[in-house]
Amino acid sequence: AESSYAPPFTDEERRLDWSWPVDFLVRRVLALNLFHPEAWAEIGGRPREVRTLAPTAASAPLPPAGTLLSESGDRFTIAVANGAVEIDAGPLDGSSVTRGSGAEGW
Repeated sequence: AESSYAPPFTDEERRLDWSWPVDFLVRRVLALNLFHPEAWAEIGGRPREVRTLAPTAASAPLPPAGTLLSESGDRFTIAVANGAVEIDAGPLDGSSVTRGSGAEGW
């Protein structure tokens, strides 16, 4: 049997976009974080490592995607394209996201 090689995800591939729908974000984080946290996103204007992400209830009308709805420690609720997600996220150490890859100014 021949083996195959897939290169590591790029910073841009690991970045979450809050304009995506809830189901897509859930699947993306599950795939990226299979062995250890790889997903990241801007939360409150800062790049953060996204450890977990789950759908949560959101009241209508929905605010614009990317709006920070609540924050408590490392738990955040963010509006997305078609609802809201609850996130457990920690600080990004800076080594895994480089300038020019969506984390400008960090």
